[in-house]
Amino acid sequence: IDGFEGYEPASTGLALCAFSAAGIDSMDVKKGETSLIAGLISTANEDLTAFPNAFATEQAFRGLLSWQLLVEESGKGTYDFSDFDKNEINLSDFENCPVIFDVTPGKATVTIEGVDPVSANCFDLSEGQFEYTVKASGYVTKDGVIEISEQDAAQHNVKKIEISLSYKQSGGSFGGISVRPKDESVQDDIQSTEKNEQPTTEDIVFDDNTFSDVRSGDWYYPAVKYVYQNNLFKGTDSGFEPQSQMTRAMLVTVLYRYAGNPQLSKVNGFEDVGEDMWYAQSVAWAAENGIVNGYLGNRFAPDEPITREQLAVILYRYAQHRGYDLEVKNNADVSAYQDADSISDYAKDAICYAVASGIISGKSEDIIAPLESATRAEVATMIMRFAEASK
Repeated sequence: IDGFEGYEPASTGLALCAFSAAGIDSMDVKKGETSLIAGLISTANEDLTAFPNAFATEQAFRGLLSWQLLVEESGKGTYDFSDFDKNEINLSDFENCPVIFDVTPGKATVTIEGVDPVSANCFDLSEGQFEYTVKASGYVTKDGVIEISEQDAAQHNVKKIEISLSYKQSGGSFGGISVRPKDESVQDDIQSTEKNEQPTTEDIVFDDNTFSDVRSGDWYYPAVKYVYQNNLFKGTDSGFEPQSQMTRAMLVTVLYRYAGNPQLSKVNGFEDVGEDMWYAQSVAWAAENGIVNGYLGNRFAPDEPITREQLAVILYRYAQHRGYDLEVKNNADVSAYQDADSISDYAKDAICYAVASGIISGKSEDIIAPLESATRAEVATMIMRFAEASK
């Protein structure tokens, strides 16, 4: 659950189902004075008949139904497993030492040669040394060794091993962003793209079969098609993930590729961006050209979700860098939005520019939601609109 304000309603609907199944009233799950139920309802459409998209509506109503069944004490649940046999988990039933791997990303798999897992990434190991391998698509594989003592095996002592994989540094796809290895042979094409502003559109097929979670009737379909065919975004192992949050590192990488991967004259200076990180060049370019500034001191906070107003500011600064006409911002009046007062002072000109240029629109007729995290679908849409406005 990504908080109680501005979070993605589909995952929250599933959380309601989980709380209800556990007999917990989601009205009692609160952040400050706001309950989980109130937080979910705040994301509904103005007439309270649906949520932002079909998937969110399905999951949100499923969660609300499970909560309602709980509070009515009807004895019914959204899911009924009462006819299934239940087996108690007792670690003393293990023959040896239970070893549980807590892996990041969650999709990573652990293998130990010659040993079958008891369940996903969980093993029952006897005394001795065991070599393990942790793999995930798009990440650097990690190997290690675990030693089980005679006492560990005899007393069934639980061992929990935390493993975090790092992104591959070249090639592949990270968070849905394609990162190309350095190659001097492509520099001429890159510089040509920078001059023409728009990345070269290749003859890439895009249809309902490209991503399992993007269909031709979706409001973001044209934008996803644009960013995919222009090599700004790629898919993830789960599809396009239109409702997932966009991080600051992902955004500057997309913009860096939009600019044509220009050459750098200096290296990155942020303390939390290592030179070997996949987004290091993008961040260095953005900082060098005044597109991004320090965040909480000399930090960039690459993994922080990008907010809608931060996105507008970064696009505004990029427009300044390219010498675009910014006077259009004077044609926008955002005071009609009920939450206009929540726009940060530093972002007001950028929001006005984005609204006047048609880059950003309200979440509803009277809500612009400047502090909400931007989703991949929203970022794709704003990048496409920015490109259209910049012609």
